[in-house]
Amino acid sequence: MNGQTSVLLVMVIVGLTVVVGTVGVSSITATHNADVTTTTDRDGYLGFEQTTYTENGSTMLELAVTNQQSSGAAFSAVSVTLDGTTVDIAGPLEPGATATHTFTSVSCEKPVSIHASGTDMDIRMTRPVDC
Repeated sequence: MNGQTSVLLVMVIVGLTVVVGTVGVSSITATHNADVTTTTDRDGYLGFEQTTYTENGSTMLELAVTNQQSSGAAFSAVSVTLDGTTVDIAGPLEPGATATHTFTSVSCEKPVSIHASGTDMDIRMTRPVDC
């Protein structure tokens, strides 16, 4: 191959690269089968139950939070927030253990938020107050 042929070949390759550009992937689609099951608040990994009752004309809210994870999976902290007030109700919450808290003078229009965290676990939920 002489010098002119080599230069011509390099120019063709460079020209094709400029015209065609580089090839890239902008998206990939994959199909996976998954079985998803939902459960009630009481039966989830972080079991949650609420009971409202009236005492001296005020609505009271009693919350129970249960760690239903497998053994060894403790939540290091569990907090509950209602109407801007956050209460740390447990830490740690071992598997099978239940922590409770009672809020007084509850407004039925306000939601209650629960946050439980631990090693490789973080569960957050917000629920309406059942009045």
